[in-house]
Amino acid sequence: MLPRHSWVWLSPEAWQEASHALQPAEQAVCQEWQSKDWPLVVRRQIAAPGQVGVGLGLPPNPASGQKSKISMSCELTGIVRQQSPLLLRQALTSAPQAWQAGLAALDQALAAQGIEVEVYGSLAWQAMTGREYLHGDSDIDLSLPLSSRSQLEAAGEILKAAKLP
Repeated sequence: MLPRHSWVWLSPEAWQEASHALQPAEQAVCQEWQSKDWPLVVRRQIAAPGQVGVGLGLPPNPASGQKSKISMSCELTGIVRQQSPLLLRQALTSAPQAWQAGLAALDQALAAQGIEVEVYGSLAWQAMTGREYLHGDSDIDLSLPLSSRSQLEAAGEILKAAKLP
């Protein structure tokens, strides 16, 4: 199975199959997404053999601030390309300017401990699509794949000391 938060691109047939049960407005979003060659993200897995749960997150609604997601599933064979979750350093320039120095320092401090920081959620979607997902009250979703207790302890100290807006 594909790791959660991985990015996948579907074949045209897989897009059609994955979106066929959606409401017309969601199908229109999927058609736009496909036309721009934007990826879907691997979500919590479903139990059906040979299937993978995928979805896309939309930017917040300007009027309400509410975010919405479209969840689908597709055949594993319909995935034509996949990519690991984005690293924080790959998404830095998509973060608001005021956040970039603090996030870069956090990434460097964790990298010095051998920890590669992955991002998901709004910052990742903003980096992948160029659309505006983040606002002043946004959080940054980080994943820190750790391989030892010493990395866990170091990451905890680094996160406590981080100077982020």
